[in-house]
Amino acid sequence: MRLIELHVDAVLDPHHVDLLQAAFQQKGRACTVKTTTVPASRCVSLRATCARWLLLAESRILSWMGRSVPPRSLPLASVHPSVTRGDAGLGDLLVHVQMPESVARPEFPSLRPFISVTFPKAWGSDLAGLREVCAKDEVTSVVIQVWRPGDVVPQVCDIKIKTMFTFALMHDVLMRKTMHMVADCALRMEQGLPLPAGFSQAADLAPIGQARASFELQGLLLLLLYTGSMASRMVGKALSRAVGMRAQWQLQLSRSGWRQHGPANLTPLSNPAAHYRADPFVVSHGGRTVILAEEYPNVRQMGHIMALEVLPSGQILELGVCLQEPFHLSFPYVFKCEGQLYMCPESNEASQIRVYRCVEFPLRWELDTVIMDGVAACDTVLFERDGLWWMMTNMDSSGTNTEFCSELHLFWADHPLSKNWHAHPLNPVVCDGRHARNGGFLREGDRIYRVAQGHAYGVYGKSHTVYEITTLTQTAYVETLAHRNQPPHDTLGSHHLSSNGEWTVSDSLRLSRT
Repeated sequence: MRLIELHVDAVLDPHHVDLLQAAFQQKGRACTVKTTTVPASRCVSLRATCARWLLLAESRILSWMGRSVPPRSLPLASVHPSVTRGDAGLGDLLVHVQMPESVARPEFPSLRPFISVTFPKAWGSDLAGLREVCAKDEVTSVVIQVWRPGDVVPQVCDIKIKTMFTFALMHDVLMRKTMHMVADCALRMEQGLPLPAGFSQAADLAPIGQARASFELQGLLLLLLYTGSMASRMVGKALSRAVGMRAQWQLQLSRSGWRQHGPANLTPLSNPAAHYRADPFVVSHGGRTVILAEEYPNVRQMGHIMALEVLPSGQILELGVCLQEPFHLSFPYVFKCEGQLYMCPESNEASQIRVYRCVEFPLRWELDTVIMDGVAACDTVLFERDGLWWMMTNMDSSGTNTEFCSELHLFWADHPLSKNWHAHPLNPVVCDGRHARNGGFLREGDRIYRVAQGHAYGVYGKSHTVYEITTLTQTAYVETLAHRNQPPHDTLGSHHLSSNGEWTVSDSLRLSRT
């Protein structure tokens, strides 16, 4: 790919054009992105201008709060909006960012790769993500259609990204992930590789979303509605903090299998003062049953791994801290290999996937191997299946290091301590913010299950579900829903589950005074 031809039906920030070019460069493909757009000062609408200033204001507020969002530049607008240009250009790839009611497509059959991008609920890419944030939707959609040369009907994928709390964050993450996926699909076509999991052949070429009139007026009203509702949400958060009310994670235990683990048999485990605990794993080793979990001291503002022992009587013994680093740790996933016990905690703050070896169970662990370095990855699970070791982890392709809930990536190697992991050709094997993020791992004989976190707008960890992995090969991945969790009515959510068959532990989010 040497020349990418970008056509836009609405408005597009020049920053996102740079992102598309950078996405190709990161994958080892130097290219030029050519657009048919002009600076917005000559043709931009009042709505697009208002959206730009709103994004600019929110970006600066978020930067002041320590969240990195790039400043906004003048958006671009197409010279000939809503015109399907087909294969008339000279680029090696044609990318079309279109309005929801458009049916952009190449001339048939397509003579070169063609990718169209649609935001079904947006009235132009300048408002992408705004309707979902206003409505407090759990996910925000982007539909990508891919035509290989010679195709008459495209391959289509409806990608669902967890909705962020503010428009500026949502818009930035959405556009970054979209441009990354466009570059990934283009290079897969060039190399003759399969598209990521989730793509399937379209049944027809009907418009995506519903046609909407009065885009300018409705867009302006939506911007006004969002400004007012966001001010109200921020005031509500400030008042809750002022009176000392905050959502805190807490562990809950039952003497049952994971299918029977529910409100009727749960025993909440109290947190120490000014701490919360989450991400618990039940570990059976040497005749002992131990819970390893993240413990987060409010003063230190950084998680470490702690241990609790469950006695046969059900009594809980506090064993103390078993692993602490100068960076945040959580999700202490434990596995065995060749008789040795290992832990792979979440260490994204170090930009690494680390494996620790157990020296003395359960309180002494030493770093054994950094199996991946320079990566943005969370909640990693390692397990053996059919002679191979598999790694399931959540990665952030946006480059913001903030959104790990929408992509599940799969790798394999011949040993869990290998530094040579092979990416699955269908990565991301799950691209859906409703159930992509790992929340645990379960075994029942030869059957394996992935616990998946569910989220709601403004609530991280609203629920968890269990998916059975029914197909796992170097070319395929299939999981099917096996169990849906019902958190207790007096909690805000639950996002983790672990069991050894006799004891099952989960976590719950509860509103408490700090």
